[in-house]
Amino acid sequence: MELILGLTSLIGLSALLQSKALPTEKDYNNAVATLGQKPDDPAANLVAGKYLAFVLGEWPAAIENLAKGSDKSLASAAQKELDPSNSETGPKKVGVGDDWVIAARKNPALATMIYDHASDIYAEAYPKLDMLWKAKVREQGKKLAASRPPGPARKAFPSGWVVGNPNLKAVASVDGTIAHSGSYSIKLPEKDAKDLKSDIAFESDRIPVQAKQKLDLRVYGLADQTDDPGDSFFVHLFDASGTGVGTFAAVLPTDVPVWRKFEIKNEIPSNIVFITVGILKRSKAGTIWVDDFSVKLDGKESVKNGSFEEK
Repeated sequence: MELILGLTSLIGLSALLQSKALPTEKDYNNAVATLGQKPDDPAANLVAGKYLAFVLGEWPAAIENLAKGSDKSLASAAQKELDPSNSETGPKKVGVGDDWVIAARKNPALATMIYDHASDIYAEAYPKLDMLWKAKVREQGKKLAASRPPGPARKAFPSGWVVGNPNLKAVASVDGTIAHSGSYSIKLPEKDAKDLKSDIAFESDRIPVQAKQKLDLRVYGLADQTDDPGDSFFVHLFDASGTGVGTFAAVLPTDVPVWRKFEIKNEIPSNIVFITVGILKRSKAGTIWVDDFSVKLDGKESVKNGSFEEK
């Protein structure tokens, strides 16, 4: 089966302006009330499914509603995902992801969120694929990860962030060709032969914190042909003396060449006064891209320039 390659120019201002607003909580509650009386109502199922998937991000709960909804492209993809026979092999599961990419083409204002769901499906299928199918998914990942629009080349690192070890031959840099959203991401390249024992990293400036604050870190990563299970996102914890006293971490699996969301949720310990966040690349081979870093403390965004769009 051929992969359906995603279009790189789907998401534009005109599409966003022309799109209908997403359902509100009130719309969702009204739809649920309707479904209590008419469970197969197409319009109510579409409202409920859109709210669950695109507002709450609860895709597993949304699929059955979208499958019964009035949007034919979303319904077709959801029905294919619900069919258990489409999970029997890796290539069949890739086909499910392909259908969601087709649905994104017909719902351009929602394309990034639909691509994220398709990427989750591709990532689940990836370990079950042979080399030929892995190459196809890798190509699909590149298409879906292309910047929209491409960003001009930049040499300066984004404000609010620093390169881990600037003395290495290969260091983290800004990439205007691949992004989860917008035009820029951070690229961690393959190691130079002279620096194989050194890690490539970048991290944020200091972020002040208070004891017992609820930390919610979310970030998107793409790992292409990496080879070390030690690649990870981190939160470094520092006390009042500036001493590092601990780390929270989320592992980035090796060689999953599609955008994936990673999360770290925890409570700030009582002796911590600031944190830094970032990524550590231990893989000798392969490339990692990082985008859309969010660090919320008690629900308030606390990281600067997490999308890397600013200079």
